Amino acid sequence: MRKTLLFLFLGCLLIPGWQAFAQDKQVSGVVTADDGSVLPGVNITLKGTTRGITTDIDGKYTISAPSSGTLVYSFVGYISQSIVVGSKSTINVTLASDAQQLGEVVVTALGISRERKSLGYSTATISNTSITEARNTSPLDALSARVPGLSVNTASGAPGASTVLNIRGFNSVTGNNQPLYVIDGVPMNNRGNTSSTNAQNSNDDFNRSMDFGNQMNDINPNEIESITVLKGISASALYGSRAANGAILITTKRGKSGKTQVDISSSFAQSRILRVPHLQNTYGQGWSGIFDRLENGSWGPKLDGQPRVWGNVIDNAQMLKSFSAQEDNIKDFFDKGYEWNNNIAVSGGTETANYRVAYSNATADGVVPTNADSYKRNTLSLSGGLKLDKFSVNANINYVHKNQKAVATGQGDDAGGGKVLWQELIQIPRDHSIVDSKAILDPSNPFYKYMTLDTYFTPYAQNPYWTLYNQGNNYDEDRIYGNLEFNYQILKELSATWRLGGDYSDAFQKDWGNVGRITEGSPNYGIANDVFGAVSQLGRQNRQFNSDLILNYKHNFGSRFDVQAFLGHNLNERTALTHFSKVTNLDLPGFYSLSNSSVTPITFGTTSKRRLVGVYGSATFGFDNWLYLTVGARNDWTSTLPKGKNSYFYPSASISAVLSDVFKLPAEIPFVKVRFAAASAGNDADPYQIYSVYVPGDVRAGGFGNIVFPFGGINAYEVSNNRGNEALKPEISNEYEGGLELGFFGRRVGLDLSYYNKLTKNQIISLSLEPATGVTTQTVNLGSVRNKGLELALNLVPVRTDKIEWGVTFNYNKIWNKVESLGLEGGSGNILLNSSYNVKLRAKVGEPLGSIYSPDTRRDPNGNIIVNPETGLPLVSSEETYRGSINPNYTLGLSTYLDFKGLRLSANGDYRNGGVFYSYTARLNYFNGNAYNTQYNDREPFVVPGSVVEHDGGFIPNTTPVSRADVFTYYGGQTSANEFNHVLPRTFFKLRNVSLTYTVPKKSLEKLPVRGASIGIFGRNLILWTPKANHYVDPEANTFGTSLKNLYGEFAAGPSTATYGVQLNLSF
Repeated sequence: MRKTLLFLFLGCLLIPGWQAFAQDKQVSGVVTADDGSVLPGVNITLKGTTRGITTDIDGKYTISAPSSGTLVYSFVGYISQSIVVGSKSTINVTLASDAQQLGEVVVTALGISRERKSLGYSTATISNTSITEARNTSPLDALSARVPGLSVNTASGAPGASTVLNIRGFNSVTGNNQPLYVIDGVPMNNRGNTSSTNAQNSNDDFNRSMDFGNQMNDINPNEIESITVLKGISASALYGSRAANGAILITTKRGKSGKTQVDISSSFAQSRILRVPHLQNTYGQGWSGIFDRLENGSWGPKLDGQPRVWGNVIDNAQMLKSFSAQEDNIKDFFDKGYEWNNNIAVSGGTETANYRVAYSNATADGVVPTNADSYKRNTLSLSGGLKLDKFSVNANINYVHKNQKAVATGQGDDAGGGKVLWQELIQIPRDHSIVDSKAILDPSNPFYKYMTLDTYFTPYAQNPYWTLYNQGNNYDEDRIYGNLEFNYQILKELSATWRLGGDYSDAFQKDWGNVGRITEGSPNYGIANDVFGAVSQLGRQNRQFNSDLILNYKHNFGSRFDVQAFLGHNLNERTALTHFSKVTNLDLPGFYSLSNSSVTPITFGTTSKRRLVGVYGSATFGFDNWLYLTVGARNDWTSTLPKGKNSYFYPSASISAVLSDVFKLPAEIPFVKVRFAAASAGNDADPYQIYSVYVPGDVRAGGFGNIVFPFGGINAYEVSNNRGNEALKPEISNEYEGGLELGFFGRRVGLDLSYYNKLTKNQIISLSLEPATGVTTQTVNLGSVRNKGLELALNLVPVRTDKIEWGVTFNYNKIWNKVESLGLEGGSGNILLNSSYNVKLRAKVGEPLGSIYSPDTRRDPNGNIIVNPETGLPLVSSEETYRGSINPNYTLGLSTYLDFKGLRLSANGDYRNGGVFYSYTARLNYFNGNAYNTQYNDREPFVVPGSVVEHDGGFIPNTTPVSRADVFTYYGGQTSANEFNHVLPRTFFKLRNVSLTYTVPKKSLEKLPVRGASIGIFGRNLILWTPKANHYVDPEANTFGTSLKNLYGEFAAGPSTATYGVQLNLSF
């Protein structure tokens, strides 16, 4: 009886299940994205049950569901949809992309994808839309103002100019401060391409310097899917020592399964001058208040509009012009620049294979007349993938050819290649029209005879058109990079990946300056310098090979615990080769060959090889999909440190807790996450610092020069001036990081807050030694630098409806940087990093790394200026004055977008507050009387405000005025403390990118062979604001390379530019 009752009871329980099963039917379909591509891996669940499946590689699915059921379609990065089954047996779904969800799955170190909520450290991802909407030729330029903690500095407005990235401040005093760049899991080279002068002497970064960009600028932005910034050591440590300063991960586009797709994009833009010095327009040519037709300064009398003869007397005649201000004479010299960017890509695939082929051409000619500042880049990309059961292979190869020309900056060199264009432009008197000097290009022009080297109006400067047309350079580079990746699914939860990759480049650079001799008996003979002329050639070769073998393990322990882990082995080898040759004193004008000189050429060649082997591992333990603990470690063995000391181990750990998945919070706060991370990273030295090496002999010859070997058929070598150090140790960085992430009101308000504290010790520094020791430098371990910082990102979507969406992102970054220790025992704790005309960049204990010092006036205890009682001129202090740091106090970034019925308006900009930099442009304008500030008191005698004189052991107010003859001395003379004026504030605001794009509705294209189309306009760097104290140059301008010294300032840098253009995008 009891058995009968039991069966009846179980039967009653099962009847509803039988009924439901009987009502189920098969529903199938295909899930696609809004761009037409199929979506594999979409989650499809029957609402209210645990029943669910995922789409296959073709986006297809089949699921059992009752007619009354609701199917929920969800996929990361797309807006979920819920559809009632009803009578339908086929349901095809198109999911729309969700900008807010993009990045919920993040590409982390070694190309491994993880859920963002599981990360215990800070990252940021920039989409392809943000990278390409303003058609930046360089993908790095597109990152400006988008990521808190990431500093982006573009050297100039010239096409192809260098872009320097820095994450969370400067950590290394004389070493590398740039992040590691990784494309599809493979580390890349990012060599800066500077002048042959710098190649000949790495400490010479101001004589005729040229900027041919850095290698990561040459990546085609159209082929980038996304860029992820790994900020802290915890995020990047698994890449090894090269990622101690963070990492930039670039993921490129790949082919997708589905029909073949052709994407075409084209843009055209023009550029114009954004910033030239704001100069005085009150005084004209002359000196000491008197007109002088031979002077190149504006220390003459007031401009009165009256006709004056000027220039040299040629054939018993002189030129005549109005003594009036030419307010735009510098701006008028420049042309409008242009750039073309064209890209075509063909992609497609099947269930087992995919491919993508892309070609792009970027051509630009800058604002300088002629093609002296031009850039041409052609790239070809091939990628493909193949999947066979448990085995898959993916490959990617890219070829880049770049040709570039750059206008020289820095200090001119009449003993070599000649003067520098920008120097010649900014020292022309304010009453002169620069474009009139173009007559030198046309011998039939009646004014030609007044514009040559022999007859130019002043012997103290050079006709800028002669400078422009009689020197030049050319940079050619061929580069191949890519990767080959094999994957094998050993077991359901265990897989193996072997990724091979490399970056190989060959570059040839030539620089020349024509010979220019002043004719005996001509007006400028004996006063103006001859230009001796020079030709230099530089060949560079870089090779990088990288191999990673990784075992991946993923397992769920029941429904609450999971683990994702991997172990890996890394081999990285880098080689570099340099050949340099140079001659001066050219014999034949216009013949730019190393053979065109009787002077023995300067030649040298260098080679280097370094190898790093590492083993690493990481494991992420998850609990209940809300708590995640990640532990990792790496050990490296490097060839650049002494044996026995070349192994270094660094661990990392992080924890992430999504509290909103545990605690019941108000509906307005759907997401709360806290995180914490701690990690260490090591860094090795440059090659060949362990042992002293031999170099070609170079000895003094009785005080009349040097004998450089080989000489007279005899060769000789000597120990270099860099002493080896067999006690060298790795540089170690330790960092702690905490963060809070919040989401409000349906994730329409998002907050991401990070704080970090990083200490870099055992600094690897090239230290200057007393020559009496027999050497001049040695690479040693000394000192420590601490960086603490606060980063904030606030994302808002104030408006979101079916027709319109408006989003705003604010980011804030504050870094506290300090040199905590420096110098050997008994040392000064002070290292000179760079200097120009007594303005010095230093690393000094107790100050931020990159502190600027300059001369200053003597001051009494109350800060009043002490002057010479005879002349009224300030007395120069015997001690240099701290002026500030090259680092800003804080930075603010703002981005916004507005979507409305196919129209998208977007813009972003940044404000940087604080910091200082050196400006040679300011120096030269003070010297020649063009500076705006030199108009004080109408250049009449004046008493220095707040000045005192010494009297009876104390100080009394000064009553001695600076005479009119000494006004020049006060502002530009060598005996005053005027170098104080050459340090300018770095504060600025810049509107980086603006774009307006219209996407044609798909319905309008149904009868055309076009799948998608958009057209738009864009602008870059449209607005620049600086405080009144800097009306000379763009604070981002620099001529000092891509290291820490690049923020020191500028030495005759060219102007920055604004760009505006149109674009068209088509898909077939």
